[in-house]
Amino acid sequence: MAGKKVAWQEAIDRWRRLSPEKQREIRRARIPRDVARSMAFEGELVDEEQLRRRLETRHQEKGKQDVSTTEDFASLFEHLTGNPPFPWQHGRRDEPSLLDELLAKRFPAACDIPTGLGKTSVIALWLLALAHHARAGTVHGFPRRLVYVVNRRTVVDQATREAERLRKALASDAALAGVAEALHSLAAVRTEAPVAISTLRGQHADNAEWRSDPARPAIIIGTVDMIGSRLLF
Repeated sequence: MAGKKVAWQEAIDRWRRLSPEKQREIRRARIPRDVARSMAFEGELVDEEQLRRRLETRHQEKGKQDVSTTEDFASLFEHLTGNPPFPWQHGRRDEPSLLDELLAKRFPAACDIPTGLGKTSVIALWLLALAHHARAGTVHGFPRRLVYVVNRRTVVDQATREAERLRKALASDAALAGVAEALHSLAAVRTEAPVAISTLRGQHADNAEWRSDPARPAIIIGTVDMIGSRLLF
């Protein structure tokens, strides 16, 4: 047996050699059959072809709702934050902006940005990128939670207010309805707000929103010691 691969190992190797687009295509094609088998096992008969047609219709509708142009993203960012994006956030021509990196599922190790140029807007950019991936069916491998860790309580409170303002904009601005619905679609259990927000710092009770549904998008903001304690205990 030395030097020989069994069939399942070869199948895994073939799968890994496929492009991400081909892997998504295969996964999507398998959904109707997998659902039909699961329902049949429970004693509920279902038309596999009907499932296939419904899935294809939904996929086409998602494609129509997808937002990918520079103008669309800039407009959504302004509706969400109240300000147009800085070049480092979106629209830079000489090198990829942070939004470009997030859309490509590349996560920079650091954002070396001077004070006053919108570092907190990383939250808004992550929300837009997550909504984009949710609509495009490419959310696999993209984080559904953003953990914002700082070393001062005042900055924690400031970031919390910003996150709450973004969530309010998602609920009240009609231009952001598509973004809000895309975020809603990721949750296992639909709730009133598309994004959970939890603040972890001393003298502040944890609302536990971040724990109630692991699939729901969540923004977790806290001090170094409080975030560290949650990781350990």
